[in-house]
Amino acid sequence: MSSETAAPRSYSLRDLAETYVLAQANWSDPIGGYVQENTSYNAALRKYRERLLEALEGLYGLTLEMGQMVEIPRGTVLFMHFKRTVSSCLALRTPGSGYLEAGLLLRSLEAAGDPGRRVLETSTRIDKFMDQSREAHLDILEDLLRILVGGNAALTFTAEDLRSLGVDDTPPVAADFLSAAE
Repeated sequence: MSSETAAPRSYSLRDLAETYVLAQANWSDPIGGYVQENTSYNAALRKYRERLLEALEGLYGLTLEMGQMVEIPRGTVLFMHFKRTVSSCLALRTPGSGYLEAGLLLRSLEAAGDPGRRVLETSTRIDKFMDQSREAHLDILEDLLRILVGGNAALTFTAEDLRSLGVDDTPPVAADFLSAAE
């Protein structure tokens, strides 16, 4: 048995960018992680993301709202691009996005022989491209944040820093809300 413990979770500008994107997502966005039939879980997840975002904004000394950007040189134009990049990231879709259960489609494609196999292979390629695109969107957001936070860009924070602000960085688990599913 190893006496090693997991390194404490740290939060960087990349995490601020991702948290902002996720806080803007709704239940129909593939990136959102929401469960369509579980509104209690979805509400808890949204609240968790909003609290985490607010805490990270406070730690970095940057409120991601247009009204706050007027104090930063070129802040309003950079934040407009930030918001457009977030919208673009949330709009990413694949032909398979939105399926709650694609078993019938998969069986139909598998039964179709070579054309069905090619559809599945090409769909896998599209999924990989979308993942790369999402990462590229986050790269842009992270660099825009680097400009907007200025001297605080190199800072990282721990779960303990968040807890000191009264924020638990443990996300809700959908299974904990099964009995409350609607």
